[in-house]
Amino acid sequence: SIGPGSTNVVTAAALAHVNRLPLLIIAGDVFANRRPDPVLQQVEDFDDGTVSANDCFKPVSRYFDRITRPEHLLSALPRALRVMTDPANCGPATIAFCQDVQAEAYDWPEAFFEPRVWHIRRPAPDAGELARVAEMVRGASNPVIVAGGGVIY
Repeated sequence: SIGPGSTNVVTAAALAHVNRLPLLIIAGDVFANRRPDPVLQQVEDFDDGTVSANDCFKPVSRYFDRITRPEHLLSALPRALRVMTDPANCGPATIAFCQDVQAEAYDWPEAFFEPRVWHIRRPAPDAGELARVAEMVRGASNPVIVAGGGVIY
């Protein structure tokens, strides 16, 4: 369903967005063929047939895609995973999956299911900045270092 239950996940997405945490959200969405409308407790906009509750995820997702054909996953899922493994752009990825499309068959290429290694970009620290910080620490009488999550990378 894409009713109020789906909107409860927006809070988790916002938390992951602010804290740059990887989170994959796979949400049900309106029927792509629009015949059974409205569905259950669907949050809807009678003035815009393209709006669903999942549009609430757009501002709090680093990647958002609405799957209206099964083959869209061939590009959407790797993009979502790329975002979730990028230290600079990490955060929630939302894939809104139209309910009728969830039941459609598709001849998936075997290569899509092969294991992948996601290489995480690790930029080196700026040599000049590092030298200046080292000099400041050496020259301080009582140095204190407050380090954020970036030191992991």
